[in-house]
Amino acid sequence: MADVSFAIVGSGIHGVFSALSLIASGEYVREDLAIIDPHPNLLHQWTQAAAATGMHFLRSSSSHSIAPNFHSLRSFARDYWHTQICITEDEYAHIPGAEAEARAAFLMPYNRPSVSLFNAHAKALIDRHSLERSHIRGTLVRLHPASPASPPPWTLLVHDAQGQPRHITADQVILATGISSHPVLPPWHDRLTAQSFHVLAPPRQGIPSRKNRHVTVLGGGLSAGQAAIDALEEGASSVCLMSPHPLEVQRFDFNPCYVGPKCADSFSQATENSTRVTEARRSRYPGTMTREIAKRLEVLAEEKGITLETESIHNAEGSTLYGARKNYPVDLLLYATGYQSGSGGDIINTLAVDLQAPISPGGYPQLSPNLEWQPRLFVIGAAALGRVGPGAPNLIGAHLAARRILPALGIPFAWRTGGRRAFDEN
Repeated sequence: MADVSFAIVGSGIHGVFSALSLIASGEYVREDLAIIDPHPNLLHQWTQAAAATGMHFLRSSSSHSIAPNFHSLRSFARDYWHTQICITEDEYAHIPGAEAEARAAFLMPYNRPSVSLFNAHAKALIDRHSLERSHIRGTLVRLHPASPASPPPWTLLVHDAQGQPRHITADQVILATGISSHPVLPPWHDRLTAQSFHVLAPPRQGIPSRKNRHVTVLGGGLSAGQAAIDALEEGASSVCLMSPHPLEVQRFDFNPCYVGPKCADSFSQATENSTRVTEARRSRYPGTMTREIAKRLEVLAEEKGITLETESIHNAEGSTLYGARKNYPVDLLLYATGYQSGSGGDIINTLAVDLQAPISPGGYPQLSPNLEWQPRLFVIGAAALGRVGPGAPNLIGAHLAARRILPALGIPFAWRTGGRRAFDEN
């Protein structure tokens, strides 16, 4: 008999959502689940990255939370957060981000939730179901069938922080590993002696103070814009946002047409996984930012607080960046250059070899329509791009994945019901 019904590998947005969706189905309880992740608590990387980038409002709508019920976050805001105040993009552009977040629960349009509201809602759900008690702190090293016969069950070899092994057996496994362990760094980064860090992988000792520093932010997307604004609002002496391209505004970071049948149906009809992956990657919008961040940057540039440079850096030495047009001295450099575009981390490549599981060029696993890679081994997040579509890495991608996995387990998908008391029904 297996130790647990489900082992969920990864405790980010997708992993926690998977756990909550299984519990919400009524077919599983917390004791049926193990959430395997090396970090000290659930959603650790999410909260760290949000703080490091200076994020104050999410890019996605309030419907896309970690609760299976689309109405849950708004219900929580009304009944427990005790505010549903909204702020517009134009209002946001003229006040500090922290003030905007303190003033409003949502940013219009689409009722985009504040980070503090989103995190409070997530913590309330985690606490309600005691999910931290299902958290096994460790790293998945190997995965193999528990017996010579075909899986399930599965045996997971997990190493803790000291490298001590532990074996866990599970009837089903969900890989929700994400790609957040591989931020993009330029090839010259190790030649720079000035203090620097990547905003999506901040130093373990904490984010260096930017007060009274001359800060350079490298990147042209949403995280870069947020990090530049946050540095200035923390008290930086000067901030230079250095983007390789003119700033581009997009409401979302992928084409939302793929959430509904208009684009999703034709996407799913492509027979080759590599064809679907190519289409999905073309339908994502990396290096773009939301309207309120672009407007806030424009306002601060006019006030001489932030300098906006369109520049490609080709080399660095010591405390100098070498650009196509001129050279730039550096005091503190923040990389906001995103994550490597990939299929879900090293574990996917390891398992492809160990299990002889099918994989497409580019490292994307070839999944069934219900996201099975091997019997009762499901893959979600960025690695499921070829089935879920361009929204796979996003919050909505967790919802779309659950719509496929639960019916494969014989569990009907019906979560849109329940508005007024939606949070209490999770």
